[in-house]
Amino acid sequence: MEICDSLDSFKMLLSINWIKEFIADLDETPSEIAHHLSNSLAEVEEVRNVGTDHVLEIENKALSHRGDLFGQRGLAREVAAIMGKSFAEPAIRRLNDVSGTIPTANVVTVTLPKYPDAKLCQRYSAVVVNDVKVGTSPGWLQTSLHSVGLRPINNVVDVTNYLMMKWGQPLHAFDLDLLEREKDGTLNIEVRLANEGEQLTLLDDTELTLTDSDLVIANRVGDTSTPIALAGVMGGKSAVITDKTKNVLLESANFDMFSVRASSRRHGVRSEASLRFEKGIDPYMTLDVLNNAMVMITGQQPQKVQYVDENQIIYKPATVNLNTDAIVSYLGDPETIDLDAAQITATLERLGFDVKVTGKDIELTAPTFRKDVRIKEDVYEEIGRIYDYNKITPTLPMRTLKPPTENTAWRFVGSIRDVLTRMGLDEVITYSFIQEDGAGLVSRIEDNAVKLRKGDFQTKDVHVVNTLSPEMSYMRSSLLPSMQATVVENAKRFSEFSVFEISRVTIPQDGKINIDEQEPYMLSISHYASSGAPTNALMHIKAIWVRLINELGCGADYEKLQPLTLDLGDTRGVAFAYEVSIWDLLAKRQPKTFTPIPVAPSAYQDVSFIVNTEHPIGEIVDAVKQKARVLLKQTEILDIYQSKELKGEGKHSLTLRLTFQDERSLADSELNPVRQGIEAMLVNDYDATIR
Repeated sequence: MEICDSLDSFKMLLSINWIKEFIADLDETPSEIAHHLSNSLAEVEEVRNVGTDHVLEIENKALSHRGDLFGQRGLAREVAAIMGKSFAEPAIRRLNDVSGTIPTANVVTVTLPKYPDAKLCQRYSAVVVNDVKVGTSPGWLQTSLHSVGLRPINNVVDVTNYLMMKWGQPLHAFDLDLLEREKDGTLNIEVRLANEGEQLTLLDDTELTLTDSDLVIANRVGDTSTPIALAGVMGGKSAVITDKTKNVLLESANFDMFSVRASSRRHGVRSEASLRFEKGIDPYMTLDVLNNAMVMITGQQPQKVQYVDENQIIYKPATVNLNTDAIVSYLGDPETIDLDAAQITATLERLGFDVKVTGKDIELTAPTFRKDVRIKEDVYEEIGRIYDYNKITPTLPMRTLKPPTENTAWRFVGSIRDVLTRMGLDEVITYSFIQEDGAGLVSRIEDNAVKLRKGDFQTKDVHVVNTLSPEMSYMRSSLLPSMQATVVENAKRFSEFSVFEISRVTIPQDGKINIDEQEPYMLSISHYASSGAPTNALMHIKAIWVRLINELGCGADYEKLQPLTLDLGDTRGVAFAYEVSIWDLLAKRQPKTFTPIPVAPSAYQDVSFIVNTEHPIGEIVDAVKQKARVLLKQTEILDIYQSKELKGEGKHSLTLRLTFQDERSLADSELNPVRQGIEAMLVNDYDATIR
């Protein structure tokens, strides 16, 4: 979190000399390396000379999810994986004039945020170095910093910046003598959220007024806690390293990427440190980098008792299971992609993954620095880019498509809606709750009428404990109460209408609902007429019903089902209704059959007669069909008429149209005997008078 005094602010720069420390057999030219990186990682925008080094400037916007690539070590690992080279950790280079000692016992305490803010700082490692000689850095260190765009400051600060550029892990050095301690010499460091309005002066002299969303490093003495750094962004000026510094507190920590980015944007302060924390870096490497710093500065690696390492890491690397055939199939045409299990394993291991192979099955665990790998598609991408997408022939993905199982019930309900709406009916959707007056309607049908009497069979319906209103106190076991209420309400506005509803009802068993059983799916149809003969409304709804049954192919048995009369109370007019289980209709449905279009024309005969109203019309029609069943194809009711005189006699006049069909044209001489037989049957069996 030092001021880096960057020459190339916030660019991703790769130093060829640096990565050669990790890849001993790297003998390709900078241009060749740039070509490979452009193909498999990100576009290399420029290759330039910096002294005796070559530096590649990489477009980093596509790599904002790769915190590990904001250090030369991570970039070297990528180059080795892409170019099939060996990657190895180099020996730690020490300062030419090492100085300082590490106290034999740690004197620092660190307090981290607790739940729910624990993620803000998952790890904080720190160590004290006494008797440090602050001076100019050796030439090799200055050259290394120049290569990646940083100006040298002094040996202590340069070491922190060098390791940040190498590992991608920011470090910060405080002048220990400028921090307050307890009387016993203990130094208390506290990582906390700032108090609203706290002040902090940064290393670049920027004055900040902090908010309670800013994470700070604070120096606590007793009950007093003073901010000394804006966590992950920049250190405070109160403990800056100078030429007079003798004792140093060196910090290596991991801060939440979202918190750092928010504070950086809020205050308009960006640094090389914030750039890296914003990408989400590995929380497991803080101590390794701290040890590197100690070896470089003092020539010693601290023992466990000499440093503090507060760890509350939440992040765990992902484990993914793969199959080699699936990997190749996902990337493209298996015939053109030359990848086997050994090549895939080698690629993943070079990238740092822990790989276990069983035949064609692969179980891998992502390295801790690869937070971006969570699912198998992430791994497919890694294999594909290292293999080189340019070597993959673009092909459309091939997948085995299995047709879904047909939902016959859903399609059948759609057919019902289609038929009824084509006949001009309107669909209504009502609440599943009803009032007490409507309870038990399925079991209370008397004299072919639905009676709405308070308290009828209340145990039939399910009582709702926490009712929204008295009108919604029961779960309905029938659609008829809702249909009756719909008819009564709409009768205030319309003189005639037909409606239907498709919905579920609740049928309790022994007073309880069996949640494992599907609720019955019901259909209700109703027709209302405010005036005219009730028989007209009756015939209207029966015609709707018969046509529905015929179009659905549910069999003749349902055609004879009689409608119910809805009790409308004081509402003028009449209303008839059907209610039937959709599951029952579906069970009776017959497959449609097709017959050839007749080549001969149809012949029609009309039969008009007067008959007593005590004879059901349906019975008469069935008798006519039975009498002329050989050639008769269709029977239609053309007219029903009842004058005052006929009404007084208890009679009405009917006209039936008989449609005859055969493979040849039918002559009147063939049809007249059939007609005469029908008329004789009507006279003899129904005491009809032929008109």
